[in-house]
Amino acid sequence: MLNGAIRCCTCSSYRHGRHALQHARRRLLQRNVHQQQQQQQQHQQQQQQHLNPRVEQKEHQSLWCLSNRFPTTLYPNCSAASTATAARAVAGATAIAAHRSLAYRCRYPIGRRSFSSSAVDGPLPASSAASEGEATATFPSSSSTSQPGSAAAAASAAEAAAAAGGGHGRIAARPVYLDYQATTPLDPRVLDKMMAFNVDCFGNPHSSSHPAGWEAKREVEKAREAVARVLGLPASRSRDIVFTSGATESNNLAIKGLVRFEEQQHALRQKQQQQQQQQQQQQRADQQQQPQLQQQQKPQRVRKNHVITTQIEHKCVLQCCRLLHMEWLLSGGSRGAEVTFLPVSREGLVSAADVAAAIKPSTLLVSVMHVNNEVGVVQDLRSIGEVCREKGVFFHTDASQGFGKIHIDVEDMNIDLLSLSAHKIYGPKGIGALFVRSKKKKVRLAPLIDGGGQERGLRSGTLPTPLIVGLGAAASLSLECMDSDRRHIERLSKLLLQQLQQQLPHISVNGSLSNRYPGNLNISFSFVEGESLLMSIGDIAMSSGSACTSESLEPSYVLRSLGVGEETAHTSIRIGIGRFTREEEVRHCAERLVKEVRRLREMSPLYEGAIEGDGEKGPKLVWT
Repeated sequence: MLNGAIRCCTCSSYRHGRHALQHARRRLLQRNVHQQQQQQQQHQQQQQQHLNPRVEQKEHQSLWCLSNRFPTTLYPNCSAASTATAARAVAGATAIAAHRSLAYRCRYPIGRRSFSSSAVDGPLPASSAASEGEATATFPSSSSTSQPGSAAAAASAAEAAAAAGGGHGRIAARPVYLDYQATTPLDPRVLDKMMAFNVDCFGNPHSSSHPAGWEAKREVEKAREAVARVLGLPASRSRDIVFTSGATESNNLAIKGLVRFEEQQHALRQKQQQQQQQQQQQQRADQQQQPQLQQQQKPQRVRKNHVITTQIEHKCVLQCCRLLHMEWLLSGGSRGAEVTFLPVSREGLVSAADVAAAIKPSTLLVSVMHVNNEVGVVQDLRSIGEVCREKGVFFHTDASQGFGKIHIDVEDMNIDLLSLSAHKIYGPKGIGALFVRSKKKKVRLAPLIDGGGQERGLRSGTLPTPLIVGLGAAASLSLECMDSDRRHIERLSKLLLQQLQQQLPHISVNGSLSNRYPGNLNISFSFVEGESLLMSIGDIAMSSGSACTSESLEPSYVLRSLGVGEETAHTSIRIGIGRFTREEEVRHCAERLVKEVRRLREMSPLYEGAIEGDGEKGPKLVWT
C-alpha cells in the first residue's frame, strides 16, 4: 500500500477504496475473457489440422519442387539483374506459400503484399560466374531461426539435401525436363508479377467506373505494349495485338476469320450487283438505252477464296485448312476456301519461288509457320513476305515457336497476321495473342466468338488479367534474355550432339542444319524404335514428335513430308533445350541415351549385321 492506496495485481497500478475493487474485478474479467479466446483459437487450429492433416505436407512438397527446380546455379544464361530478380521471386514464392498454408489452417485471410509492376527489379550482386562469363545467382536460404515445421525451413532443408546429393543424385530425384518445344516451365519472375492480380488487383479491365477496373486496364495495356515491342512495333501500335486463349485460337481466328469476312463481302457485292442490274433493266425499259448502259457496266471482281500453306504446319493450321477446303468442295465453291498444300525440301524449307508460283488471282492468304515445332527449321519469312506484298496477298505466320526466341520485325518481314502463345516463352498456359495489322494494309477479320465486342470486336469475353500480365512479363523477359538464352541453348545443344555422335554410330539430325533453332534437336537412332527408347528412359522427359500427336503410333507427318522413310521416322525422338536446362542434365541425358540405344540395338535383329563405328557421324551443325 502507498498512502492508503491498493496496488493492482494485474496492471501494477494504485487505486483507493472501492475504485481499487472495481478496477481489480474489471482486470480479472478481461484476463479471463482473453484466456477463453486463446483456448478457442487453439481448439480451432487443432480441429483444422485434424481435418486437413496433409495441407502442410503438400505445401512442403511444392516448396521442395520449387527449390529443386531452381538450384544454386540459377539462370546461368541471364544478366545479373535478371538473376537477382529471379532469386527474389523464388524467395517471395516461398514466403507466399508459407503464408497461404498458415492462413488456410487458421481460416484467416491472406494479407496484402506489394508487387513490382516492372519486368526486372533492381540489380543484386551475383554469387558466381558461369563457364562463359555470364552471371549466376544463389538460391536464397532461410535464416537459422526458422521453425522446424515452417514452409521456409522445409524449402531450405530440401535445398541442402539436394546440394549434398551431388549432380546425378539431384537429377535422379526429379526427372530431367527436355521437352521445351511442348511447353516451358513458368518463370518465377513471371509468377511474381501474376500473384498480385490473383489476390489483390482482381478488377475487371472492362469496368471503367472504379479504380479497380482502371488498374486492371492499365496493366493489360502494359502487357499489350510489351508484346508489341517483341514484334518490333512501337507502343502506339499496341492496338494491333489481340489477346486470345492461345496459338490455336489465334491461328483459327486468322485463317477462318479472313475467309469468313471475304465471304461476307462477296455476298454483299453480289447483292449490290443484283440491285444495279435491276435498276439498269428498269432504265432500259423506260429510256431504251441498252447499248450505252452495257458499256457502262463494271467488270466483276474476282472472289478471293484461295489459301496457300505448307505440308509441315502445326495440326491446328492443317486441320483448319482441311475443313475449309472440304467446305469449298461440298458447296461447289460458294463457301470455304480452296487450299494448296505446298511441299517442302528434304531440309524442311519452302522457297519463296514456290510460293510465288502457287499464287493466282483468287489467292487470299499465305500461311507459313516461322519455326517448325518438330524439327526446328526456321523459314525465310522476309522473302516470302516480299512475294506476298508484291502480289497483294495477306501473309500469316504461326510464330508460337519463334516468338521471344528469334528476332521478329513484322514491318520488315511484311507480316499481316502473327500468332503467338505464352506457355512457349516461360509464361502461363491459356493465354496467347494475334497480331492483326491495322495500318498500311488493314486486315479485316470476322470474329469467331460473339459477345460484348472486346478486343476491337474480334474476340469477345472478359480478359483474364493475371494471364495477360504473365504474358507481358514473359515477353519482356524474353526480349531481355533473348541473346543470352540463345548462347546458353546453343552451347548445350552442341554439347549434347557432340556426346551422341562420338559414342553412337548410325544417328542423323532431321531437318536443315543451317536454318534451325538450336533448342530443337530431332534425332533418328537407326535400328531403335523411338517409343521403346522413350519408355526405357523414365527419368528424362522427351517426346517422339509434336505434343498434339505424340499419343499416336503413326510416324510423324512432318518427317514424312521431309522425305524421311517410315522406318527412320519411327526411330526419331525430339529433344528440347531451354532456359533452365543445366549442363549436368545434358550430360546425364547423353549417358542415358547412349546406354539405352546400345542395349536396344543389341536386341534388334536388324543391327546384327551392322559394324560398330561404320555409321556416318553427320555434318557439323552451323546454327543460324
